Amino acid sequence: MKRASKVRISFVISLILGVCLVFGSYFFSKSLARWKRLKRALLVARQEQSKAEAVRRELLRRDRIMTRLGNLVNRARELGLTPEQWDQYDVEVQQAITFPQLSTILRQTNTGNNYYFEPMFIYLLKSQPRKEGGEQPPSTEQEKPSTEQRLEPDGGDIFLKLKGRFLVRK
Repeated sequence: MKRASKVRISFVISLILGVCLVFGSYFFSKSLARWKRLKRALLVARQEQSKAEAVRRELLRRDRIMTRLGNLVNRARELGLTPEQWDQYDVEVQQAITFPQLSTILRQTNTGNNYYFEPMFIYLLKSQPRKEGGEQPPSTEQEKPSTEQRLEPDGGDIFLKLKGRFLVRK
């Protein structure tokens, strides 16, 4: 009887251990799946945190830029550089001119203390003698244009096309 009782006790213990093993493996697999889910969630949270940090840095950078821009605008107001204190004059020249006239015009487009020239474009085209029939003389010869020839464009050494705007302090 003792032997049968030992066999029963061993059977019950093995049955309990088997049930514990089955439930243990079930709970272990559930906890493993939950751990993987939490690991993924942690990865996503870290990515979101890095994105939020990048946005925060960008906002701080923009705030610094806006502060500097505000300081610049205030300084410009103090110096009288606001649009209300300046007149605008549009300039457009399209004509053939001589070299001394070109020199004068280019000197006038410099910037001074009370005015500023804002160029849009400048084109300089060399005038070449052409015959009435549209033929060009050979480029090696240096001939003066006769009455049969005309300069393209007429009236100067160079054709100037200039467009811009003068800003003048009131």
